[in-house]
Amino acid sequence: MSSLHHTRPCGESGFALVVVIGVMAVVMLFSVGAFAAVNGDLPGSRGDVTRKQAFDAAEVGVADYLAMLNADSAAWTKCTGAGPALNNPWTGRKAPAGTRWRKVPGETSQYSIELLPARNSGFSACSTDAATVAKSMIDPISHGLRIRVTGQVTGEKGTVQRSVIATFKRASFLDYLYFTDYESSDPIWMVNTTRGHATKPTNPADGDVVTWAQNTCVRYYRPAAAGAGTAGYNRPGYSWNGRIDVNDDGAFSTSEQVTYNCDAQLKIQFASNDKLLGPMHTNDEFLMCDNFTAGRSDHPDDRIESGRAWRPCPGASGKPNFVGTFVPNAPTLKLPPTDATLASVALPAYTFSGQTRIVMNNTGTIDITNNGVKKTLAPPPNGVIYVKNGTSGSCGPYQPLNPYQQGSGTTPTYSNSAPWGISAACGDALVSGTYTKDLTIAAANDVIVTADVISSDGEAHLGLIADNFVRVQHLVSRTDSTKPPTSCTEPTDGSRIKNRRIDAAILSLLHSFMVDNYYCGGSTGTLTVNGVIAQKFRGAVATGTGSTGFLKDYHYEESLAYKGPPHFLDPVQAAWKLRGYTEQQGQHTPNP
Repeated sequence: MSSLHHTRPCGESGFALVVVIGVMAVVMLFSVGAFAAVNGDLPGSRGDVTRKQAFDAAEVGVADYLAMLNADSAAWTKCTGAGPALNNPWTGRKAPAGTRWRKVPGETSQYSIELLPARNSGFSACSTDAATVAKSMIDPISHGLRIRVTGQVTGEKGTVQRSVIATFKRASFLDYLYFTDYESSDPIWMVNTTRGHATKPTNPADGDVVTWAQNTCVRYYRPAAAGAGTAGYNRPGYSWNGRIDVNDDGAFSTSEQVTYNCDAQLKIQFASNDKLLGPMHTNDEFLMCDNFTAGRSDHPDDRIESGRAWRPCPGASGKPNFVGTFVPNAPTLKLPPTDATLASVALPAYTFSGQTRIVMNNTGTIDITNNGVKKTLAPPPNGVIYVKNGTSGSCGPYQPLNPYQQGSGTTPTYSNSAPWGISAACGDALVSGTYTKDLTIAAANDVIVTADVISSDGEAHLGLIADNFVRVQHLVSRTDSTKPPTSCTEPTDGSRIKNRRIDAAILSLLHSFMVDNYYCGGSTGTLTVNGVIAQKFRGAVATGTGSTGFLKDYHYEESLAYKGPPHFLDPVQAAWKLRGYTEQQGQHTPNP
């Protein structure tokens, strides 16, 4: 038996130990280097955390001020007295001594809020004078309010501050392509249901059906909330009973027994082929047919806001096409009662009494005819033209079945004759033309669009505001006295409408945006509105069959949400919204 022995080659004894020691040395060098690198990064990381905490504190301050505004919508008028951490603007890179701060709950960081005056207002701080506080703080174009919030944190390397400038704006009619208080016709249109025939109520206290409707039908569709009163709600729950004078002999010798319901007679639906390409809001409840399109495909954030919900048209089997985001139970936005505030804004040279024709020229001038005198004026310096009611004569209510005292069948003549005439003393603004500058035209009675109203370049914005109606003039002929007033024909001369375009923000405070004589004559083409339509009641522009009146082509003008017409009115007690904020770099200035 032999024994085999393995021997190392000559000279390799101890080599493995040397290799192991060398590898360990290299690993240790890498470890030391990595540790040094990580240890060197720790101060930078701590600095980044501190900067982020300062920015977070500034964001908390923005949210705090928004909560303050929504708890008290007039808090901004109280300047720095509205709450803690409020300051007038300061300059420099660091907050001066005496700056008021507020601690972020549960953190060591804090924030300071500076109230920034409106640019070009002439003010360096919020004015404590009630007469000038709005001028000092609210931008007259955007209607926005600005603050600067600085977040502050003390870290290992000292105190870090970061500042953001935030802009707030109250909810506005200019936020929507379409706004209504009530999703029903103005009760004055109950006269269309009776085709102008006189009515006699079963209950004498009700009065004729039009009077009854005006007193009774101004209601939301939904029932009142539990525990609340019924006033102003449950539109379908109210009906009028009586007789209609079919042969108009005044004695009701030939009459019919009828029942008229507030909702059944006054409801208006969005038809299947209708499209409203923009955000919408109603304080009421929408009535929508299958495939009605609400919102824009390239703006999924378009809000379709309803005071309660939506309900389908009778017989509907599907649902509307909500391209935008449907928002039920949205907050109520109330209309101002009048546009009287604009009367105090308009300069004397741009304030007119009684019927006034306003033709805007693409040269930039404006032709204004009032009381038989024509003037050519430059646009008003503050952008406002106001037409008030005259001191003589009377201005009766709108007459739906004959809105003009017509001569020669086509030309409207304003007179004092009753019952159909419109007094020349009425504060009516008859508007047409191409405008080149921002402008607001307001009327104590009606605004009547007599021809196309067009922005020259899409950059200028026009506001049309009426206490009563904003109307599209539609002249017709009623030559056969044996026919009811709802029967008429289109004029055969050049006054017949083929289409109409209106580039404007439209606001009817007490009634509607509508088309005169929409229910008779013939098809008048397409009504194009580029802008905003806001109204108390929903106005009609055509019959449901489309045989009379206009097809609708309404488009939201996005820029109106950020730059409205001069002194355009806002809702009453509207909530404030954060429009956005950006970080400010460098030194603070009083009016960045």
